[in-house]
Order: sequence, then C-alpha cells, then structure tokens
Amino acid sequence: MGLLVDLPFFDMHCRCEIASVPGSVNLASLVCGLLLVLLSWVWYSKGRARLRAETELRDVSTALETLAEPVIMMRGHTITSVNHATLETFGYDSKSELEGQGVTVLMQTPEASKHSSFVDRFERTGERRIIGKPRVVTGKRKDGSSVSLTLSVSPCAAPGEYIGILYRSGGEMTRAARAKAESELRDVSTALETLAEPVIMMRGHTITSVNHATLETFGYESKSELEGQGVTVLMQTPEASKHSSFVDRFERTGERRIIGKPRVVTGKRKDGSSVSLTLSVSPCAAPGEYIGILYRRTEAEARAKAETELRDVSTALETLAEPVIMMRGHTITSVNHATLETFGYDSKSELEGQGVTVLMQTPEASKHSSFVDRFERTGERRIIGKPRVVTGKRKDGSSVSLTLSVSPCAAPGEYIGILYRRTEAEARAKAETELRDVSTALETLAEPVIMMRGHTITSVNHATLETFGYESKSELEGQGVTVLMQTPEASKHSSFVDRFERTGERRIIGKPRVVTGKRKDGSSVSLTLSVSPCAAPGEYIGILYRRTEAEARAKAETELRDVSTALETLAEPVIMMRGHTITSVNHATLETFGYESKSELEGQGVTVLMQTPEASKHSSFVDRFERTGERRIIGKPRVVTGKRKDGSSVSLTLSVSPCAAPGEYIGILYRRTDAEARAKAETELRDVSTALETLAEPVIMMRGHTITSVNHATLETFGYESKSELEGQGVTVLMQTPEASKHSSFVDRFERTGERRIIGKPRVVTGKRKDGSSVSLTLSVSPCAAPGEYIGILYRRTEAEARAKAETELRDVSTALETLAEPVIMMRGHTITSVNHATLETF
Repeated sequence: MGLLVDLPFFDMHCRCEIASVPGSVNLASLVCGLLLVLLSWVWYSKGRARLRAETELRDVSTALETLAEPVIMMRGHTITSVNHATLETFGYDSKSELEGQGVTVLMQTPEASKHSSFVDRFERTGERRIIGKPRVVTGKRKDGSSVSLTLSVSPCAAPGEYIGILYRSGGEMTRAARAKAESELRDVSTALETLAEPVIMMRGHTITSVNHATLETFGYESKSELEGQGVTVLMQTPEASKHSSFVDRFERTGERRIIGKPRVVTGKRKDGSSVSLTLSVSPCAAPGEYIGILYRRTEAEARAKAETELRDVSTALETLAEPVIMMRGHTITSVNHATLETFGYDSKSELEGQGVTVLMQTPEASKHSSFVDRFERTGERRIIGKPRVVTGKRKDGSSVSLTLSVSPCAAPGEYIGILYRRTEAEARAKAETELRDVSTALETLAEPVIMMRGHTITSVNHATLETFGYESKSELEGQGVTVLMQTPEASKHSSFVDRFERTGERRIIGKPRVVTGKRKDGSSVSLTLSVSPCAAPGEYIGILYRRTEAEARAKAETELRDVSTALETLAEPVIMMRGHTITSVNHATLETFGYESKSELEGQGVTVLMQTPEASKHSSFVDRFERTGERRIIGKPRVVTGKRKDGSSVSLTLSVSPCAAPGEYIGILYRRTDAEARAKAETELRDVSTALETLAEPVIMMRGHTITSVNHATLETFGYESKSELEGQGVTVLMQTPEASKHSSFVDRFERTGERRIIGKPRVVTGKRKDGSSVSLTLSVSPCAAPGEYIGILYRRTEAEARAKAETELRDVSTALETLAEPVIMMRGHTITSVNHATLETF
C-alpha cells in the first residue's frame, strides 16, 4: 500500500504517493515523514506559523467587515472579533461589548448549552455535529429579545479558532423564516413534479410528498395513498428493514451508509409485484428531511448494461501486460492472456468458472477467502483495495511471487484483481538497499533517532550517542530500547508496543509524548518521543526532541493559566485537576454545587463533588488511565450524580479530558435534571422497542439481568406464546446452566469496572427453550444510553453447523501449515497438539 505524504512548504503543498512493499522499509516514505517532522519542528520553534496565522486573521477580519451578514471570529468559546453587521443584528453599540465575551452571550439558553457541547466534542474527537453544517438557531439580542438566524460555523487554520457566519431571514423571525422555507419547498415540489423520474420527499421514514412519476412507477392512483405512509411501503421486505436501519444510523451518527450514494433496490408496487430501480437519497437543509430520486430500469436492462460494460472492460484489460482476473464472489469469470502466461495455462477455459484459489498456494487461498467473505458481510476492507504480496500457484504446482490488488466492481459481489510480477529475491534486495539508504540519511539529523525491531535497538544515529552519553553505537545496538528509559517509562512503553503488536491499538504509536530518558550515567533527560511503525512488520522508528524539564513545565503552566482564564467565562461548571486533586474551578462550579469561594474547593479531592458510588468508580478509572492509558471514562461523556455542599444531589453529564501536562485533566459538567434524563431515555427506549419488533432475529431488552422487553422472533425461537411469560424474568431463563452463570458474571464485571468481556462482542451461546431443549445461537449484547440497560440480539445457527465450521477451518489451517518451510507448533495451553514436518527437521 502506498504512503500518501502532504508536505506544507509556505504557500505550496507537495503531495506524493509512494508504493511500498510489505516486508520492506520504504526509503522515500521514511525520508518524507522525517522531513515533515523536522520542517514542522523548525517552523514552529521560530514562531513563524503563529505570526503568519495572525497576519492572515487580520486580513480576513478586514475583508469580513464589508459583509452585510453578521460574522463572528472565535478562539474556542470566546469572541475575538465581530463585524459591524453583528452589532446591528444583536443591538450592540460597540465591538468592545462583545469581543472577549463567551459566544453564548449571543444565544438563548437552550442554544448556548448545545453549541458549547458541540464545539467541545469537535475539539476532543474531530466529530462534526454542527461544524461546517448550517443550522437554524435562536439568537439573543442585547435587550434579551430573540432573533431567528441560520448559523454556519467553520474551523480556521489555527487550532481552536473558528468563524461563524449568520444569515438573517428578516422580520419577526420565526414566522417569516418559516414562510420563506415553505415557499422554497413549494417551488421545489413544483419543479420536481415535471421530472420523468420518481421523486419522494420524506421527513424521517414518512413520505411527505411524491411526484406524478412515482404514482405511475408504483401503480398508485393518487398522492394521498402514499403521503403520510412510511417509505418502506414502496420497498420489498429485505430492502425495507435495511433502509430504515441506514437512515436511523445517519440520524444518530452522521454515518453515510446509503445517504448520497446511488444503489440498486427492489421496489414494491401497489399490487405487490417488484420493480428494479436505482435509488439516491440525499438529506435536505431542514434536519430530518430527505429527498429520494429513483431511476427506472428493468432488471433485464440493468443486466444487459452490466454485461456490455463487463465485455468492454474485458477487451481493454486483454491488452495489459500484467495478469488481470475478473471474479464473481470466489469464482473466476474472465482472465486476460497475461494470466495464462504467468500461471502456465493454455486456454482461458481452464480457469474461467474455477474458484480463484486455484491460482494460490494453500495458505494464501484460505486467507483470501476469509477476507472476501468478511468484506461481503461487513464491508470491512482487510485486503480489498490494498496491494499485498501473495504466493501464486502455477498449473505445474510451482510458486510465483506476485503483488495482488483486488478492487470491488460496481455490480455487487464482483471484483477485479490485478497482479504485478516480481521475484521474492528482488523484493528483499530492494528492501535492504532502502534500509541502508535510510540509515545513512538519518545519520545527518540533529535529533536522536532510534531504529527498533520489536523492543530491540537495531540502529541509532550520532545524535543519540550525544544525548544519552554513549561513546559508540555498539553499546546500544542489540540492547532493549528500555535501556534508554527510566523505570516507569520502560514498563509502560513495553506494554504499549506489545498491545499494538497484538491488537493494532495505537496508544503511543504515532502520538508524540513527553518521556523521561535515562543517560548512560543514570541521570535523567526530558524528551518528546514519537514512535512510528515501519513498513516491515515489527519494526519501528523513534525520534526524540530535546527539551529541558524546566521548559516543558513552564510551557505547561503558561498554557494552563490561559485555559483557566478562558474557561472562567463559560456558563457550564469547569474543573481543572492534577491527579485526583482540584487545582482550579470556574464561577459556574460554585453556583452549581453551592459553594461561596474557590478556596473551598481548590486543593480538595475531586470526589468531594461526587456522591459515594460515583467517587470510588471515578478514582479507579483515573488510576487505570494513569497506569495503562486505557480510556474507560476519559474523553467519554457520562451521566454522574454530583454532591452539593449541603449534601443534596444534582444530575450532571461529565466529560473529562487529559491536558498536555502529564497527570492533569479538565472536567466539564453539563447540567440536566434527573427527570429530563429519565424521560429522554424512556422515550428513546420505546422508539427502539417499536423498531426492533419488525426484525426477523430475536431481540431482548434488559435492565441489569432482568428482561424488560422481547420481540416476536424471540417467542418463536424459544417456544414461548406471549411476551408476559418472559418480561420481568431473569435473562438466564433463556440460557442453559453453564452459559447462565458466565453471562451474569460478565455483566456484573462490566457494571463494576467497565471491562467488556462479552459486551459488544458476538459469541456462540447455548440457549434454552421453554421445553428445556437447546438451541445454538450467536449472541451480541450492547449497552444502551440509560445506565444498566442492555440490548441483546441473537443470530440463529445450529450447534452442528458451528462445530462443523470450526472443525473444517482447523483442518484447513493444519493442512496449510504443513506446506510451510518454517517450523510451526500448535498448542493448547502449555501442551503441543500438532507440529508440521519442518518442526521435525529443525529439532
């Protein structure tokens, strides 16, 4: 897979994509990455980026002053500049009345709290709830009156800075804005009526308007038969359930599975017959509203068009010098002449119709099939679209080393694979040459650079020797990298790298962090470490930036003071912490918890603001994050019960984020009454229950271990006649004894610690029917938004099928491993269960 590098040089951006070969270290990739790091370091260390950003900001402010629409420049939640139109719209006399204020001074209360939380979320996660998306807001004039506006907020180039533009609808806003929107909607409806293609306007899942072409296509006589109906009335069953889930997901997360992407669907006419259409759904400006356009084409036309295009592609590919294979699922549908030459076949008929694995040696074959199957089921691209080295199998059984790139075609289930020929010896020689070139280039850098294989140092540059006080490279090369770290850093670093090796989870990989290095004489040195994986599996490059501990502390303290000043203006409670101790609070914290002065809280443990159960859990979560970097609650909003000075309770949503300085955190609390939280959760639960009733798979809603709701499919699967037989029962009534006790312990552990043993992870379980008989199912349990509530979905599969599949896969793996030239040992615990022939020869 290629490395895409975007290097900023003043007003230009240089982008390069360099193909890399698995198993090698790519010279160009590493040198480009290092140049990017060094250029950024020099640039920012001289302060020129900030100067340039400030100059551009002044130019933008001057230009925006001439606009007729209100424009607000912000740093975080604070207004830094406004134009004259803002003063006119909100009734202020001078800019000094607004500049330096929190932006929520211009918003009515509900808007203010939502806006702050959206911006905070974008800062933490990059998730764009409102950033870059126009939305209608209710502004607040200086005299307290309301004004309806459309707000569009966009991030600036400088981190933490934003520009907001407001579009005035005019008049006494709400009715005028609504009238304008309705007028535009009528104009759109009139225009769409003239289209020859079916057009459907929707609010959520409900049809609000259709054009005449929709009636003709689906066989209806009047619009009143469709308007007000659920849109799934126009879809056959499988399409209907999928469409609803895609729209619901888009509403919740903004994830576009089908929104904005044309797809072939099977429509349902009034008489129940089917019609093949291409559907494109797009969101409208009004939240929750969509427009769907359908392109009519018979299945025969669609198939004929696809076959014509396929023939054209096949003809074009025939001229390529590289082997090309067209596939439907796992089956070869077409090959070009280069494929015959590469694999030693005489005619295409020998391959077309065969499984594609006929061209792969055994280990490759089983892996390839599983990757394609996973892509078909989940859309997860393990190898799809990513070049990888494979061992091909010629007709005579001999091997050929190739680079394979598989891409999906427009027609579902069809793929095209292109193979690039290169011998293994060529690949190895190229990798070794590039590695030597990289080592030479790194030697010239002024910053310490360490090359590693796993935990072992393979190479260092001269700057490393100077920084750590060593005399020759031989003193370090071959040593564990922790020889350069003080004890606490060493154990954490090893665990982070081991976790990355096992799971691919990047705790510190690719993320700069301050570390305490250990010189040869045992003294400490404060450094910023950035570790990146190389192309070759298990190899890493670490770059260290030197900075004294005093400089690091001074910078952190300056930033902390700036943040504290900015946060004081927020309407929400904000708490700054070092470990478990409160270092600073804003005025809103005093108001919320009933304290009179900051001195009553600063220096206290943060748990003074939490009721007992919350306090112990919070401390354990923070301690775990300190030890392991595992984010149970860090960076994730959660509902907590706060404790006021008088001992009374207050329901809040708490979001804790780590600061740049190690061990320091910022917590922001969003106020909401318990009754509001419970009412919202119950409403959402009812909506979910209604939607789940239509699923063909058993679904169980639970509060703790107790069943609160089941769908009809659950009754059918477990042989019950009515929901009242299950609702209110413990969920273990549906499990055989061993499953029941394990399930309860897993849920209890999740409740206590947040550790997900089975939560969110599908697993095979043995269910218990009403008559006591067993049924093999795959169970997936997920937590709901309301604490202590869960949803379980069961996928039916017989135990015989599950066992047969597992045994088949095990036999395939054992057979595949037998052909390897390297010793392979299969173990159960500490006991050898199987070895291959190479193990016998080696030992």
